[in-house]
Amino acid sequence: MALLNAIFIIGVYGHQADRVDPKLSLPLFLKIITCDFNFNSDKFENVHIRILYDKGNADAYEEYQIACDFMSRNSDLKIEGLDIIFEGVNFFSPDSILNGYDSQNYNVLIIAGNNENGLEELLDKLSESNIRTFSFNPELISNGIAVSVKAQEKKNSIIVNLDAAQSEGSKFGAHLLKMCSIYEGAR
Repeated sequence: MALLNAIFIIGVYGHQADRVDPKLSLPLFLKIITCDFNFNSDKFENVHIRILYDKGNADAYEEYQIACDFMSRNSDLKIEGLDIIFEGVNFFSPDSILNGYDSQNYNVLIIAGNNENGLEELLDKLSESNIRTFSFNPELISNGIAVSVKAQEKKNSIIVNLDAAQSEGSKFGAHLLKMCSIYEGAR
């Protein structure tokens, strides 16, 4: 839990007033994975993380580049002994996102930027596929993303959309949820 506490005191990201720098959000997302009661390192072969970005969207591409830089600097990083498969996916269609995930892995999709184009259709398909969703953009929580981080005046806050998280197959315990802001709106 020390990682969670340390990241809360870090500030905002660039020109986005409510966003936390992706190089700080990403380690927090990795820690949150371990707080999912349905994450069991004996059950999965790897953790497969894809970052969905739109190369034509400057914010999305910048967040993707920052995340790639973080992962390349931490290429030996593991989650509870499992290797992390990390890749970027330039958004084409919801079906193209689903291709390449393996049910033997704990699968994660991180949305970069303000990528709302096709998001509703994508999330509908993801809700049936056990792919967990995170976003660097806290505004996408209301669209059905399960987890994000929001910069606030004195500390950063984890935001969890419980309905989305549960439909994706995640089950977070009270210890994590006490530290989070819970999104109550329906998708």
